[in-house]
Amino acid sequence: MSKNQERGPSCPAQITLMMRLAGGVYLVYLAYQLMPEITVSAGGRNLIRLLCMAIFFTVGTLLAGWSIKKLLKGEFIHPGENEEEGARKS
Repeated sequence: MSKNQERGPSCPAQITLMMRLAGGVYLVYLAYQLMPEITVSAGGRNLIRLLCMAIFFTVGTLLAGWSIKKLLKGEFIHPGENEEEGARKS
């Protein structure tokens, strides 16, 4: 059994995890940028901004946390692993 099969189906490439981490951090940044805007507006706009801020913060935190966990545990495909496997089979 190869290393990729031992790790299971949820073993993304390292660059994929890095892009997800960057996207998660950006979503959290956007949530913090919406905070000052909440005090300026009122009514329906305020509710929409609060909802967007909560969604951005929640999704960004989950995405960044999951990516950091996978990177720290080493649960990703290292660059060049797929090419080595293809060379062994042929």
